[in-house]
Amino acid sequence: KQWYQRRVRESGRSELKKPKKKYNDDDAYQILPEGQEAHWEVCERILFIFARLNPGISYVQGMNEILGPIYYTFVTDNRENEQFAEADAFFCFTGLMSEIKDN
Repeated sequence: KQWYQRRVRESGRSELKKPKKKYNDDDAYQILPEGQEAHWEVCERILFIFARLNPGISYVQGMNEILGPIYYTFVTDNRENEQFAEADAFFCFTGLMSEIKDN
């Protein structure tokens, strides 16, 4: 996380210090506990790292639409493996983008 946060600052992207919100089961907003990330932040980090590792492709509009269902599947599939959802989603997303790029 520290590497990503440093890169965000170096790349000129500003980090907003707003309270993080998410939907709970009642569809009401709630403030996330300190240190907990919203799912969109994880997806943003995956896309940012992918773009940095693949400068020829970078980020193209719609990649978030591809990544979203992949990440959602991993994060909701099995609660005991939820901690690996980000890495698993990144691996699958990278493989899928590699296949798309080759065609």
